[in-house]
Amino acid sequence: MEQTEFSKEIMRARYTYPGETEWDDVAKRVSRHISSIEADNNVQKYKQDFYNTISTGDFIPGGRILYGAGRAGTGLMNCFALEFEDNRHSVANVMSDTYLISTAGGGVGINVSNIRPKGDPIRGIDAAAPGVISEMKKIDAIGEQVRTGGNRRAALLSLLDISHPDSLEFIDIKLDTNTLTNHNISLGITNEFIKAVKKNKTWTFSFNNKEYKLWKFIRKNPDKRYKEIEVLIPAVSKESAILIAPQFYKDLYTDYFEFVEETVLNARDLWQKIVDRNMKSGEPGFLFVDNIKKYFNNQYFQKFSAPNPCLTRDTIINTNLGKLTLEEVINRINNKEKIQALSYDIETKENEYQQISWGSKTRDNTDIIEIELDNGEKLKLTPDHKVYTENRGYIEAANLTEEDIIIINKE
Repeated sequence: MEQTEFSKEIMRARYTYPGETEWDDVAKRVSRHISSIEADNNVQKYKQDFYNTISTGDFIPGGRILYGAGRAGTGLMNCFALEFEDNRHSVANVMSDTYLISTAGGGVGINVSNIRPKGDPIRGIDAAAPGVISEMKKIDAIGEQVRTGGNRRAALLSLLDISHPDSLEFIDIKLDTNTLTNHNISLGITNEFIKAVKKNKTWTFSFNNKEYKLWKFIRKNPDKRYKEIEVLIPAVSKESAILIAPQFYKDLYTDYFEFVEETVLNARDLWQKIVDRNMKSGEPGFLFVDNIKKYFNNQYFQKFSAPNPCLTRDTIINTNLGKLTLEEVINRINNKEKIQALSYDIETKENEYQQISWGSKTRDNTDIIEIELDNGEKLKLTPDHKVYTENRGYIEAANLTEEDIIIINKE
C-alpha cells in the first residue's frame, strides 16, 4: 500500500509495535494475531488471506485493532457502552469497567440518566445524593490518569436524558473549560421535547416517576464578594429546595439563599439555552434517542440503551396493578399504559415501585435455567440474566451456586 510521509508518521506514532517501521510490518502482525483463533489446520490459510487484504489497503481495520493486535493487556474494540444503576455498587462497577476499558484502549460511552438527582434523599437522609455531575467527575478523574498507547487519552462520553432534573447543570457544565476535560457530553433529546419546543410548552423535569418543580432563589454573600445571583433549583417540593440550596449551590462558604418563588421553564427557552452553550463551548451535543430506537439495527432482538430483563413470558411480576405475567406487562406497556414494578433497592434494603420504561420479546429458542429457592418458589430465566445476591452482588444465573442468597421481591 502506498503511503505519504505524513501517513507514515501517523502510523508510526499511533499504531506500530516496537521495531516496526513499515505498513507491511503492521499488516503481518495484525494478520497473525486475528487468525490465531482459527482451528490449527486453518490458521495459515486465514493469516495469508488477512495479510493479502490488509497489506494492500483493500481493507484497513480500526485503530484499536491496528494498535492492540499482538499486544498484551490491550483490546481490539474501539467503543463500549455502560449504564449506571441508581446504587453504589453500580457506580463502583462502572468506575472499574471504565478503568479497565480505558487502559485497554477502548472508548467509553455512559448513560448517566439513572443516577438520582442532586439533593435527593438517600436512605432517608434529606439533601444527600451528590447528583449526576458528581458521578461524572469521578469517571473523568479516571480518564485524567489513564494514558493508552501512543499517549492516547481516555475517551469518555456521557449521555443524560433531557427530562432529568440535573440536565440544567449538565447543560452549563462545559462552560468551565477546566471541568470534565476528558469528557464529551450529550443530551438525550426526545420527540416529546421537540414538540414542546415547537409549541412553546412548559417543560417538566422528572425522575423515577416523580415531577420536579423549579424553585427560584437569590444567592447572596454577606461580604458582598459578588453581585447577587439568581439560582434555579429542581426539587419535588419547596421544603426540599430550601434544604438543597445551601448543601449544593454555594459558591463561597459564607453564601446564603433567599427564596423567591416557584417558577417554570418553557421548552423553547431551554432549547435556546442549549444552543447558546453549544455555540460557546461546543457542548452539549444532541442524541435523538427516539430516532435511534426507531432505526436501531438490532431492534429485532434488543432495545437501545435500556435494561433487558431476560425472563420468560409467564414470569409473575409484582406491579402496582397486582400480579401480572411478564407477557401481560409488555402488552399493557405497548398499549401506552404506565406500569410500576416492585423492585428491590440494594441501597435501602427495601422494596419500592419503579416505573417500567419499556418491555418486549427479545429472544426465541433460548436455553432456560430454572432455579428453585429454599421456600419452594421457582425462577425461570436465561443463563446470562443477572440476579442480585446478598453475598456476592449481581451474578449471572448460569454462575449461581447453592450458597448464593437471592434477593426477591415480596409484597
